[in-house]
Amino acid sequence: MSFNDVIELNVGGKRFVTTRQTLLKEPQSVLAKMFEIDSPIQPAAMLKDGSYFIDRDPKSFEIILNFLRNDELADISKTELKSLKIEASYFMLENLLSIINERLDTLEVYRFRGCYNSGGQPEEFYYYVRKSYFEGVPLHVIVNFFTHRWIGAFRSSLSKDPFQPIGTHFVTTHDDNININPNYNIYEQKEPKQYIELGRNFLVAEMKKRKQQK
Repeated sequence: MSFNDVIELNVGGKRFVTTRQTLLKEPQSVLAKMFEIDSPIQPAAMLKDGSYFIDRDPKSFEIILNFLRNDELADISKTELKSLKIEASYFMLENLLSIINERLDTLEVYRFRGCYNSGGQPEEFYYYVRKSYFEGVPLHVIVNFFTHRWIGAFRSSLSKDPFQPIGTHFVTTHDDNININPNYNIYEQKEPKQYIELGRNFLVAEMKKRKQQK
């Protein structure tokens, strides 16, 4: 056996041909451990035609194989990135995972919708921020905070704890709006960007405090 051996794979019913050297590209990955020359681990079940069968998604595996060959990730959609992340995690491809997460960070955003009253005429605005900007604060917390927290100067009992889900008001995709109304909050004079930043700082600090208390 050598690094230049040709390896035939059957991934989820689709045939792939590559070299051992390509499969060893990330030494700590599952693929590398399966196919390294002195590996004590059996690579996979061998089929009658001599190929190794791996029961994973062939579409994502094709992207993975091309990444290992070229050290580049093709331009793919957000949906494909999410599917690829599952497979990259399974195969423990840390370099690929880092690139996937970086791309998702630019795609997964929250869209804030608000309204100004300018000279008696309402003016809508939209403001976008990356999901990672909120450092893991749950989405329902952000929704609750910006839709209920400051309204009516805290007169609503719903405002006591933004970390409790309110009804069924959840935002599930980056295309939905999180509504804010700067006309009814303690940051009344702030611009939308400042208002969102102040809210974000409060929520992130609260999240860190709660983690420390556990």
